[in-house]
Amino acid sequence: MTDESARYRKMYPRAWKSFRGLTLEEKAIAAYLLTGDQTNRVGIYDFSIGKAVEDLETLPQTFHKGFDKVCKTLGWEYDNVNRVLFIPSWWKWNPPENPNVLMGNLKDLFEVAASPLYDKFKNNTEHLRSVGKGCFDLTETFTQTLAERYPKPYPKQQEQEQEQEQEQEQDKDMSPETPLPTPKKSSLKISKKTKTLIPENFQISDSVKTWAEEKGFTRLKDHLEYFKDYALSKGAEYVDWDAAFRRAIREDWGKVREIGSRTKSNGDAAQARAPTKDPFAVPGLMELDPDCPLCRGDWRNSKEPCSCLHPVEDDDAKPEPKRTPPPATC
Repeated sequence: MTDESARYRKMYPRAWKSFRGLTLEEKAIAAYLLTGDQTNRVGIYDFSIGKAVEDLETLPQTFHKGFDKVCKTLGWEYDNVNRVLFIPSWWKWNPPENPNVLMGNLKDLFEVAASPLYDKFKNNTEHLRSVGKGCFDLTETFTQTLAERYPKPYPKQQEQEQEQEQEQEQDKDMSPETPLPTPKKSSLKISKKTKTLIPENFQISDSVKTWAEEKGFTRLKDHLEYFKDYALSKGAEYVDWDAAFRRAIREDWGKVREIGSRTKSNGDAAQARAPTKDPFAVPGLMELDPDCPLCRGDWRNSKEPCSCLHPVEDDDAKPEPKRTPPPATC
């Protein structure tokens, strides 16, 4: 939305009384649904659970559990098929100041996907009967504006049906003999990129490899394995999957670097505990004197070869003493 007023939302202190019975995480979810950047000015809006999980920096399963509890406790409704959230008490927390403001707010319906919740929205006038300092009754303005602008159930669906009818009429009018009509000038509409599920053949792209090499990130296959499992199991949706994968590597979602560091430290500790060889003493040839006051028989107590280092005496290598033959007897 481009309207300046769309940047701000009112949050009344008494709203927290409605949050009683919710945990701290569930209260944060409720506050996000009232004030987050996915909201609009009328209380029925397109809602992406994946974006909410990212904004609140929580786990998908944690958010799903809290989101269901909030909707059940506060009476809010979510159309899971069309991904539309409806907050019946919206006008209570965000009342329009006057009829002109209400008519301006209702323009936001053009951005909402078609949903059965629209019928409930157009009948939701409980908090519009006495609004603002002038105690305006905005019920008539509300119903009349909806009837004039959106005579059909869904604004977006109405727009699509009109485009289809125009295309069919143009096909009937056009023939090989008639020249093509000059297209009318219209304002350019920038198509908004939509989020999608992870592609089936998603792999490490060349741009990600180049980026990882520049940043010094390694073990990309291990990162990819965790990232694909996460995206498939949680039904995650992103506009740019390479950007999402780079974020997973940068923030180490799969704890790949943590596990690798722990394994390396364990290996270093095991190596430190392993017995080391005496660099000076040669087994079977040279050895240290255990009674030496300098090294006490341990080469690690002396930086240089100790003076007590001496050859090993081999009893088997000693020559046998000469035996004097006994004197001859008569």
